[in-house]
Amino acid sequence: MITKKEKLQIFVDTVSRLKKTTTSEEDRLNERDLIIEKKAEKFRRLPLD
Repeated sequence: MITKKEKLQIFVDTVSRLKKTTTSEEDRLNERDLIIEKKAEKFRRLPLD
């Protein structure tokens, strides 16, 4: 059986790990803009024929 103290420690570890991996809204928007820019660059390089 898992003790109450162990359960609490698992919960705290999980929450702290999630806090480290979550990105802010601004970071997500910047990342999305970079992806859109990369896709746009691919289209700019396509020959027009």
